[in-house]
Amino acid sequence: MTVGKSYNDQTRTYQLDSQNLCTVTEEKDLGVLIDNDLQFENHILSKIKTANRITGLVRRNFKNIDFPGFLLLYKSMIRSHLEYAQTVWSPHKVKLIEALEKVQKRATKILPGLRHLSYSQRLQKLHLPTLVYRRARGDMIEVFKILHGYYDPEGVPIPETKFTHKHKRQ
Repeated sequence: MTVGKSYNDQTRTYQLDSQNLCTVTEEKDLGVLIDNDLQFENHILSKIKTANRITGLVRRNFKNIDFPGFLLLYKSMIRSHLEYAQTVWSPHKVKLIEALEKVQKRATKILPGLRHLSYSQRLQKLHLPTLVYRRARGDMIEVFKILHGYYDPEGVPIPETKFTHKHKRQ
């Protein structure tokens, strides 16, 4: 797979030990489907499909679930699919952001006492933030870790800024 402006250039061939390598447009690595234009749309749609399928499973099998039971199932079985490796594939298209949020909107309607409430009211009752908020928070945590030297500098080089000179960890 070639990533970049000329990824559609079919004249390029790559070899490994004099064997031509196949050209692909997508590749799965560590559970993330990476496409050649780095849009991650197929990955996100796949995760939405999986999370919706699990939401249906929870709805069918737990008719009279209470709040703590729902939160345990939601966080471990549904939200985990929507957040795995999100710092890599975080969406920037509004339609994908809304599609991800729609999964949580649908899942929070499972509880009988919350169906009539608005989405924001359901989140408030369940003490859940939006997925948009969680992605932004996750990004901020990653930036903090990078800038404060919590990662190996060989793997994650620290960008030189005024901030890093003042607060560089030893």
